[in-house]
Amino acid sequence: MKVFFDYLHRLIIEKGIIEQYKHINNSLLVLLDGTYYHSSSKIHCSCCQTREDEEGNIHYYHSAITPIIAHPDKKSVLSLFPEVITNKDGNKKQDCEINASKRFLNRDDFIQILQKTLNEFPLDTAFLEFEILEKDIISDPENSIKQLRKIKDLGIEISVDDFGVECSFLRYLKEKTLN
Repeated sequence: MKVFFDYLHRLIIEKGIIEQYKHINNSLLVLLDGTYYHSSSKIHCSCCQTREDEEGNIHYYHSAITPIIAHPDKKSVLSLFPEVITNKDGNKKQDCEINASKRFLNRDDFIQILQKTLNEFPLDTAFLEFEILEKDIISDPENSIKQLRKIKDLGIEISVDDFGVECSFLRYLKEKTLN
């Protein structure tokens, strides 16, 4: 399936379709959201996620984070390769989506994908900002700082949200001179 998305991605660029989705300062709006692509109270497999309804019935489902490129004035969007949500991502909807998104951003090839995208789409990185929750940095600080530095080296600003919730972390960030 990834080969198909890569092919479409190249075609969208070659045909100039991506140009129609650029807006403010020649940037692209990339949105992430979770969706179900299978749901049943009978049909299931070992990879299915489960939830229990109010009557105690078990429902089986598969879901994924589906990134898209959107434009406020367009009725259609451009789909990017989805990230499947797994059983290990958590039980609550929001936790699952956040954990799958973190996994997507922590993939070994994420920086290469980001670099490739920046090479293919002539975007001014001065208008890009990468936002991450403080608690997500704290969960694996060494790797997070390493990844964030690579993102910063690409010219993308870093923003830490929910900052101050873990007050002792400020000293750590200063020591690591992230920003």
